[in-house]
Amino acid sequence: MNLARFVYIADPTDSNLNLILHTQYPYVIGKVWAFKTKEEFDSFIKRNDFISIASIDGYRMAVTTYDTLGAKGDLSEVQMIIGGMADFYRTDRIKKNAARFARYKIDFANP
Repeated sequence: MNLARFVYIADPTDSNLNLILHTQYPYVIGKVWAFKTKEEFDSFIKRNDFISIASIDGYRMAVTTYDTLGAKGDLSEVQMIIGGMADFYRTDRIKKNAARFARYKIDFANP
């Protein structure tokens, strides 16, 4: 049986905790973040206390490294995984539920 490259991890007690698991070694867990304002988003992106971070194109949203299971892998590999998670979330969640995520969409005419 083949697992998908990424799967969602749900916490029924916390609807704001959006996690994604990379199902292959290294087992990286990413956390999805969403921001109401451009200022919040820009401030968050400029922080440098994450192992890895990737913004979700066209949205005031990002994925960061949340944890790893076992070995951490090298930094460039983790960054590629987090970037893949951002793409996965945009394709699998945002595009399928555009109305739900409209409030986070970047209006390039008035960012």
